[in-house]
Amino acid sequence: MTLNVETLLSGFDRQRLLFCGRTAIAGCLAMLVAFALGLHHPQWAAMTIWVVAQPTRGLWLEKSLSRIAGTLIGAGIGTLMVLFLSSSPPLLLVCLALWIGLCATTGNLLRGPLSYVTLLAGYSAAMIAMLDHDNPDLVTGLAQDRILTILTGAAISTLTGLLFTPKSAESTLHHRIRLMVETVTAHVMDPATYAMAREKRAAILSELAAIDESLEVQLAGKVGMAARMRAVRSVLAAAMDLLLSAPEDGHFHHHGVLPAAVEAGPEPEAVAPSSQPDMARRMANLQMAWQALEQAGELEAQGIPSLHLHRDWIGARQAGLRAAFSVLGVGAVWLLTDLAIGPFMVMGTAIMTSLFSTFDHPARIMRFGIAGTIAGGTVATLVRLFAMPLAESELTMVLMVMPVILIGALVMSHRKSMFSGMDFNMVSLLLLGPAFPAHIQPADAVAQAMSVVVGPVVALLAFTYAFPVHPQGRMRLIIRMIVHDLQHMAGTGTIAPRRVEMWRARLYHRILRLIRWAEKTGGMTVLAAEGGLTALRLGEAVTYTRSLLSNDAAPPAVKRAGMAFLKSVEKLQEQPVRTANALERLEKRLALSDLGGSGSLIAGTASRLASNEAFFRQG
Repeated sequence: MTLNVETLLSGFDRQRLLFCGRTAIAGCLAMLVAFALGLHHPQWAAMTIWVVAQPTRGLWLEKSLSRIAGTLIGAGIGTLMVLFLSSSPPLLLVCLALWIGLCATTGNLLRGPLSYVTLLAGYSAAMIAMLDHDNPDLVTGLAQDRILTILTGAAISTLTGLLFTPKSAESTLHHRIRLMVETVTAHVMDPATYAMAREKRAAILSELAAIDESLEVQLAGKVGMAARMRAVRSVLAAAMDLLLSAPEDGHFHHHGVLPAAVEAGPEPEAVAPSSQPDMARRMANLQMAWQALEQAGELEAQGIPSLHLHRDWIGARQAGLRAAFSVLGVGAVWLLTDLAIGPFMVMGTAIMTSLFSTFDHPARIMRFGIAGTIAGGTVATLVRLFAMPLAESELTMVLMVMPVILIGALVMSHRKSMFSGMDFNMVSLLLLGPAFPAHIQPADAVAQAMSVVVGPVVALLAFTYAFPVHPQGRMRLIIRMIVHDLQHMAGTGTIAPRRVEMWRARLYHRILRLIRWAEKTGGMTVLAAEGGLTALRLGEAVTYTRSLLSNDAAPPAVKRAGMAFLKSVEKLQEQPVRTANALERLEKRLALSDLGGSGSLIAGTASRLASNEAFFRQG
């Protein structure tokens, strides 16, 4: 027994226990304040505390404001649905499913706080619509109650964050970016062989991807966050432009480059005498981007482009369809069976299928969610059946919820249960709404507890079988979009320089996202980096070939080879070797023509594509 107790206690993380303990106490305080204000669902204030709790002050403030905004939008939409559609439950259900699907789609396209606001607006509407779907006279009061409880929880949460939570270490981010600039500069100037360089290049790209992914966390709640983020991403874009454009047959010779260039950032004047003027220009762009970041992100004055962010349109559309049809399916069961717990089932499904669609591996999370939901439902049912009937007032019932909130802190702090902790807290608080006098029947209490399990179970099935979501799948979607862009460029006429720059900026960000997913799947970062670089080279070959076809001086044989290459790009995903062979023939035709010198722009791309054909087949 002693050994078991020691083993149990050893599973608690001290720092996490302190954090969760403070959060639980804040949750108890929020519930008491909401009750004192006369709000009918004070437990929603405590739920808000758990939801917005974050490790840094900026994130905490950002999450609080996002929750307020999402709740206001969702409560308003849910109220309108009930007011106008309560007489037709099927139509109400369809409109709710469409709204949740729209919010899930948009939430997967956006990043950071806007994504959370959108997702929350979706399932907040479901909570309002389902809890009072047949009481249009009461729905306005319910919406007001939810808004006020969320505001109460957010206010206390913000105060807690300001008092007890540290600021994010932006200086650490700045230091990482500076080191990255120095590393990229040193790598490009290093006359190492290509075989050695590809490993180093992949490592640099991995750090660039990690910096990009951390921006929302590091800059959360900062004044001028958007401008600062654009400035950082301009540095990342300039660094990638320089890194991925470096010659691969031994890097360019840095005649006259001062040693200080590596330490203080690349100096345009120092690189100008280089035999590679294009590389000198890219080096200068990196220097200007770094200076713009140093000068509080004054990008517009410098005219420096930023990354064109990758948007997962395919995954977003799938998320919207998954959430909408899941809600429709569960809602149909409710309408056909007229189950009293049906609204809880629809509400849980809406929350789980939309909110968790942005997670890396939602099906895996749902397994923990089911365990936490069952545990939270069980504890709440026991309290409702055996403790709350003994309460002499509604205040006593509120006080009876406090131990459950404190238990939730323990659940979230232990290494073996921490991934189920949030669901334990949300479900237990959702079911423990104080309603004096307590007169719930055991069968009803058990049925309501079972109804909240439906949400994560349906979500698990949806995330597993309806457009499965996992890191490998997200990688394949990115590759599919990369291939689609190349095919679109090959099938288009003359490509405007502005469109080429936009394609390049978007591809850079997709390469960063691709590398992060490769790392999360345990895959080879080098293979992802090389595949992305091959796509860049192939896109440049397509652009060059398009310009070649409009060149009157190009021999007919070269143009025919160019047309065959562009035609082969249409089958790039299914037959990458065919595209490589067509490009190789174009290279040979160029070498034999009067345009042979210009063929160096695409030289080696065919062999690179042939060696990376597996990358394009993954899409």
